[in-house]
Amino acid sequence: MPSQYHHRRPHRRERIAPTPIATPDTNAKYVSLYPGKSESLGRFHPWVFSGAIALKSDNLQEGERVEVYDAEGNFLAIGHYQIGSIAVRVLSFEREAIDEAFWTTRLSEAYALRLTLDLAESQRGNIYRLVHGEGDRLPGLVIDVYGQTAVMQAHSVGMHYERETIGPDERHPRHHKECLLQIGDHPTLQSRPRTRKRVPHRRRPRRCGH
Repeated sequence: MPSQYHHRRPHRRERIAPTPIATPDTNAKYVSLYPGKSESLGRFHPWVFSGAIALKSDNLQEGERVEVYDAEGNFLAIGHYQIGSIAVRVLSFEREAIDEAFWTTRLSEAYALRLTLDLAESQRGNIYRLVHGEGDRLPGLVIDVYGQTAVMQAHSVGMHYERETIGPDERHPRHHKECLLQIGDHPTLQSRPRTRKRVPHRRRPRRCGH
């Protein structure tokens, strides 16, 4: 009795040649993304995930500033590179220098917002959060103000390396007499505690510039 089922040979999937990734024309450290992985940056998402990266500079070190390019070699952003699922934390979507003027502008914008919200220079108190990471376009950085003292926390390797440059001082519209760096575990130690020495979390903070 003939079978009512007919076995069909599966169709072979046509192999699609991978899209070539353009090497950016830059002397800076860089990462290039796979095709279709740049849409989130077009919406100003502040992170680049490791799975989106197709190419990167040789000898790229954790915490370094890095430029981000799409598959066609177009500039997208600049940020801090870090090993992990979040590979780049974006500092700017413009091609600009990350220098003292950059940090001054970001801190001034954050301070102006706190003035608008009646947090800074408030009659209700003198304790407030001046910088809250991505919310103030400074991913990995937290600065809390206690009267005339500003306490910084670096939650990324890049911000840890930038800490001496960032510290609020005479460039900031509201000069704080003291700026303390909170010394805790280096971010990389949390993911690789067995291979690197841990820094005590309750160590006394040290002053900026020392």
